[in-house]
Amino acid sequence: MLSQACFAGFSGLCILIDPRYLLESNEGGLSNYGTRPGTVAFYTVAFVSCAALLWRAAHRLPSSVPSRRATAAGLGTVALLLLGVLASTYPYKLAPALDQLHLAVSVLLFVVEMALVTWLMLVVDRSLRRSGAFALALAGFAVSAASTLGVVHLLLVGEATMDAGFAAATVIVCSSPEQPTDGSEPRAA
Repeated sequence: MLSQACFAGFSGLCILIDPRYLLESNEGGLSNYGTRPGTVAFYTVAFVSCAALLWRAAHRLPSSVPSRRATAAGLGTVALLLLGVLASTYPYKLAPALDQLHLAVSVLLFVVEMALVTWLMLVVDRSLRRSGAFALALAGFAVSAASTLGVVHLLLVGEATMDAGFAAATVIVCSSPEQPTDGSEPRAA
């Protein structure tokens, strides 16, 4: 999906411009790029383009996607949360309460994304088990959670890994032919 390519491309550009947050000991995550003059525009484009295109994709899912309405609702929720994270990024370094709000919206986004990937794998397309998308998302989710709790300092790495797993899962589900939910091979059209 184009939404995921835009997010990865513009986020990657931020990292190329200023790679210091990649392994920063202050648990620097992607949100740092939304507060830096040299990267704020690319950061904004990453989130706005991803959210807009994800919203569009949610409302144009092929009829072959099982549980299409629920899948669309999940994708639409992620799109709205992306905008929430973006809006809370700009002021989050101004006051502790704004930082906590940003953290809460960001954590909610990751929980919803992980829940959606899990649901996509269990209900919509069981072939995701073999794709590695779920494992990638789960690994990124675990690293991000551990970073948020202060156990490790790899928040940006965890975020990128989670995003890659989420992207893979959504691309597989939204672009694959009709998939049975019982784990058997797809039927020929």
